[in-house]
Amino acid sequence: MPAAPKPVLRTVSKDGKRVGRPKNTDVRVREHLMPGEVEALATAAKERGRYGQRDALAIRMAARHGFRVSELCELRWDQVDLRRRTDWST
Repeated sequence: MPAAPKPVLRTVSKDGKRVGRPKNTDVRVREHLMPGEVEALATAAKERGRYGQRDALAIRMAARHGFRVSELCELRWDQVDLRRRTDWST
């Protein structure tokens, strides 16, 4: 019995048409979460596990400041000013 063909995971052009991964606009309406969705995600994270408070904060900071996971992980206390409610990221 021959093996099933593997799916195409890259974008290729065949006769001028796009084949492979669909465009994001064809799959979803928008590329970001709405504020209510961010809050629902943070609330759900807060209710789960031992570090729910931390996870909820990470979700809110990522959404509000556009942090990537690696930027959240590399954030240091000397980059955060709680009195002025600012952070300094590079």
